[in-house]
Amino acid sequence: EFLEGIFRTHSRAQSDPLRARQRTAKELLHAGAQRITGALRDAPRARLRVLKTLADMHIDIGDFDRAEKLLGQRAEAVKIEAGRSSAAHVEALAEWAELLVTAQQPVKAREILTRASECLAAMPVLNLDARFALDLAYGELYRYSRDARGLFHAERALEQAMRQRASSARILQALLQLGTQQGLNGKYEEARATLKRAIDHSAAVPEGEARLPFIHEEAALLDERLGDAAGAKAHLRPALAIESRLSEEGSVQAESLLRQLARFQHDAGEVHAAIESYARARACVERWPEGPDRAAELCLLDLLEGRAWRDYGHVEKAQAFFAGLDEANGAAGVDPRLFVLLLFSRCGLALDLGRFDESALELDRAQSAMEANGLDGADLRFVLAQTAVGLALACGDVNAARGCIERYLSVHGGNSSQPWILALTAEIALLEGDL
Repeated sequence: EFLEGIFRTHSRAQSDPLRARQRTAKELLHAGAQRITGALRDAPRARLRVLKTLADMHIDIGDFDRAEKLLGQRAEAVKIEAGRSSAAHVEALAEWAELLVTAQQPVKAREILTRASECLAAMPVLNLDARFALDLAYGELYRYSRDARGLFHAERALEQAMRQRASSARILQALLQLGTQQGLNGKYEEARATLKRAIDHSAAVPEGEARLPFIHEEAALLDERLGDAAGAKAHLRPALAIESRLSEEGSVQAESLLRQLARFQHDAGEVHAAIESYARARACVERWPEGPDRAAELCLLDLLEGRAWRDYGHVEKAQAFFAGLDEANGAAGVDPRLFVLLLFSRCGLALDLGRFDESALELDRAQSAMEANGLDGADLRFVLAQTAVGLALACGDVNAARGCIERYLSVHGGNSSQPWILALTAEIALLEGDL
């Protein structure tokens, strides 16, 4: 009856039969999502299965908003059917949270994971499958937010994945999470080995190729932290080739890879090539439907391209990008992390123009915004330290520069072997006349 109700919306019996017969598969899926809210109450197990199927199909077409609402309904239905502290409920909450991360809703995902953790803790006997699902969901949240506190979850998830011979997709997910966490925690050689293992495993299993762009992207970020720009670009190029073959033009992952490639080109001094790559990334985003995700990504590209134009010597063009972003933040509430990156960029621009007081003000604003929004990711701490040292050196304050480096190493978990720290330490020694 449930399926009949959906497909009769596609029949000649409707008030507008021509319109009904022209409905797309996507529209029928949306009709199913609307109808399931109050349907199948007398058949709870069938309802759970239909909710899962509809959610998966919405994920396949990239409609994460509807999919997460369906998984939220499913988690509530599982709680009624199996109990709050059941393994099934914890797993349903974990699946919902993972999708929320994919849909770029990390705050809501964290709330759901907190609920799931409470349910797991209330179990009379620990269920390892439920804990495994929860560890992987936490791993996705920490990977998305570049938060180094997820190492324990990642290590435990991979250990259990190998012990219980989990699916190849889950093993690859666990390897990627562990490699990410090892890199964020400064365990660079271990991270390289783990990501190499993930790449090798992807090549050995049929479903592995779909994960390769994500693994290559993480390996590229690791190479960037190690100062290996050539290695980073070497990972991104095959990732882009795979993504363009497997996905439709303008995919989210393709845009992400192009954006990373542009950043690496920029850092390697290939600024003109970086601007061209940003243009390709922008072309991807402009194919996305109107909405907050599209607007936020265009703002991010404006920020990054503004930085590239600044380094290309077009200060006025860079100022125009940054001014527009500042207005967008005030008018539409740009993501706090993006606004912090904007403030760092404006700090650098003021530094270029010799406006040291203005630069120091923007740096203070960036640090205050990080604290106010609870932004403590390793990448932002890295940018904060670099910017603070650069400002101190530009002002000729060698002691302040040394203090910034020492604070980054002792308080923020920095690694003294990072190339930028070695370079700046050498610059400080040069200023002190210690050849």
